[in-house]
Order: sequence, then C-alpha cells, then structure tokens
Amino acid sequence: MRQRRRGRLALALFGVIILAAGCGSPRTFQVAPAVLDNVRGIGSVVEETSSQAAVDGGIEITRTLVVDVEAADAKDALNAAVERLRKREWEILAENRPVKILMKSNKWDKAHLSIATLDPEKSETAPDPKIAEKISTKKKPLIVIDVYEYN
Repeated sequence: MRQRRRGRLALALFGVIILAAGCGSPRTFQVAPAVLDNVRGIGSVVEETSSQAAVDGGIEITRTLVVDVEAADAKDALNAAVERLRKREWEILAENRPVKILMKSNKWDKAHLSIATLDPEKSETAPDPKIAEKISTKKKPLIVIDVYEYN
C-alpha cells in the first residue's frame, strides 16, 4: 500500500513538473543593451524600431537602427559601417555587397546583425513605415542595421 502511494505521489509530482514547464512564458531572444550601445556608436542614429517574431518556441526581438555614417554614397556608407563595426569586435559572416552584409560579435555571444544601405529618396523601401517617414527628409545614404540574438 505504501509503495503504491509513493508511486502515485511520484507520478503526480512528475505531472506537476511537466505542466509547470509547459505553462511558463516563452523564452525571449534579444541582445543585451550593451550590444545596442556598441552598434549605435558607429554613427548618428536617425531612427530605431523593434519587431518580434516567433522562433524556436520563443520570441525573437530584432532591433532595427537607421544610422547616418556621414558618407557621400551608398558604397562608402556600407564600407564605413563595416569598418567601424570591425573595430568594435564584429566580424563578417557573409556578404553580398552592395546589398547586405551579415556579421557576428566576437565580444557578445549570440549577437548578430545584418547591414544594408537605404536610399532616403526611395523611402518606400524602408523596413518600417515609421522609418520611411523619418528618413524622407534626409539627403545622404543611410545604413539599416538589424541587431538580433541567434543561437
């Protein structure tokens, strides 16, 4: 009788553990504030937004920064952004110049970013309506940086 009761107790305890694990809130994947500060430091931030997506049973938060690196054209802007990030311990993972470059941090584990140019005269191609409105008055090429945590 006693062993039967212990078996039921163990089974009930196991069920509670399983339910508690399943009922918890989903894990949030996002970079630390220090990562964002590091990236912001490569130029003048014109706009910043965030977005969320369901990823691997959790929520990935991507921060999008529009940065002015004081370059004359899109090619120079992209090159300037990459060089400034390299000095801040970021390395290139993949590149498709002049369209997009993917980088990872050597300082912060799992911190990644993608860089692309953004022509203010084509603000309708901006990744977010808030960004499109903000950059429509700019004349210089800008950089769009998506910063996210990747496992």
